[in-house]
Amino acid sequence: MTAISNHVGTIVKLNPDYTQMDAVYLNNKLLNLIGDAALDLSGDADPLTNLDLMVKAAQENGKIPDSQAARQILEAQLMDLATPTPSRINQLFWDKYQAGPRVATDWFFALSRANNYIQTRAIAKNVVFPAKTEYGDLEITINLSKPEKDPKDIAAAAHAAQSGLSRRVPCVYKRKGMPVELTLRREPIIALFAFCLAVKHGDSNIRHMLTSTSTRFFWMLSMNPW
Repeated sequence: MTAISNHVGTIVKLNPDYTQMDAVYLNNKLLNLIGDAALDLSGDADPLTNLDLMVKAAQENGKIPDSQAARQILEAQLMDLATPTPSRINQLFWDKYQAGPRVATDWFFALSRANNYIQTRAIAKNVVFPAKTEYGDLEITINLSKPEKDPKDIAAAAHAAQSGLSRRVPCVYKRKGMPVELTLRREPIIALFAFCLAVKHGDSNIRHMLTSTSTRFFWMLSMNPW
C-alpha cells in the first residue's frame, strides 16, 4: 500500500463526511499537498508514521521549505482532511452525549489523538518526576514535547510582513477556515468547532467552549443565567 492510499483510509475512517467513493478526490488533494512524485511512495500501517513519510516526501519534492513550522503546518493540513467539519463534530458530540458525557468526551479525546492534535509521540518524550506529598500526588514534568523554535522560522518571521488580518483576528475561533502563514501557529488549520456546556458553579454559570484545534477550554464567566 502507498502512503497516500493509507492516508485516504485514515481520512475515511475518522471523517464521516468522506467515503471510499471519494478516494480519487482525496488522492488528488493529497498529491497537491505533497507532490506528484509521492504517488508511489511506500506507506506504513501506522497512521502517524505514514504522516511522517508524506511530510518528508513533500519536503524532498520542494512542496514545503525545510523548516519546523512548514512541517507542522503540512501535518495539520493533511490531518485536517481526517477531521470532520465543525458542524459535524458538534452533531456527533451531542449524539454521543445522549449516551452520557463520558462517552462524548472520550470520543472527542480519541479523535484529537487520532488526528494528531494531541501529539502523543511528542508528549511521551517528557520527563516526569512523580512524588507523594501530604497534599496528594505531585507530578513535576520537564516539557520536551514542544521543541524550541527553529532558527530558520525565527529569521523568516523577522522578515515577514504581518498581515492586518493577523493583527485584527488573533482569536483562534475567528480564524477557522483561514489560510495559515508560516509565522503563525498551526492550530487554525485543523477544523474548528465549539460547543457550550452550562455548568452551575456557585452563583455563576461557567461557559466552556471546547475547540478541536486546541483541545483546551475557554472559560467565560457570566453572572446571568443562560
